[in-house]
Amino acid sequence: MLKIYKNVKVCVLLKIAQLPKSSFYEWKYKLENPIDKDKELKKMIIDIFYKSFERYDYRRLKMALKSKKIYCKS
Repeated sequence: MLKIYKNVKVCVLLKIAQLPKSSFYEWKYKLENPIDKDKELKKMIIDIFYKSFERYDYRRLKMALKSKKIYCKS
């Protein structure tokens, strides 16, 4: 969307949209730098999987996480 309006200044677009500059740049930063929210969960799942000699399916992985009191959506 930003590429379409590259000849228009950001401040003009922000005035039209009635948004502060900080909101725009925060949104732009998040878009360019995605955060891996489930990084720790992924690491735990991989650890459990390899400790099971790569035999656990998703049901067993979910049970192993549940036994560690870690709940996640399936």
